[in-house]
Amino acid sequence: MVTSQHSLGRSNETTNPSSSELFAILEHRLRRIVLGYLSVHEPPVSLAELVTVIAEDESVLATDRRQLTIELHHNHLPRLSDCGLISYDAETNTVERAFDDPEIETSLDRIAGSSIRM
Repeated sequence: MVTSQHSLGRSNETTNPSSSELFAILEHRLRRIVLGYLSVHEPPVSLAELVTVIAEDESVLATDRRQLTIELHHNHLPRLSDCGLISYDAETNTVERAFDDPEIETSLDRIAGSSIRM
C-alpha cells in the first residue's frame, strides 16, 4: 500500500503519538469526524465516502465538496497518517484506521469527547 508521506516532524516509526500530538491532531473538527467515522465503519473507507459524511455533518454545500475533498486529501488525511492514526492510500483514495492500542483509544475518547458525531 502506498501511503501518504507528508511529515509533521515525525519519522515513520512505530511509536504511539504523544498526548500533545494527539491534542494537536484532534484540534481540528474534520480530523475528529474522520477518526470517529473510521472507528465504527468497516475498512477501507473511501475518500468520497468521508466527504459525503462530513458534508452532511457540517452542512457543506454541494459546490463546496470539491474543496472539502482537496482539504482532506492534502491536509487532514496526511496529518492523521503522519501521526500514525490512519493509513491513507493516496493512489486509491482509501483510508483505514492504523492503530489498535487501547491506550490511544482511551486518549482519543477523552480528548475528542462528544465532538465526534455520527
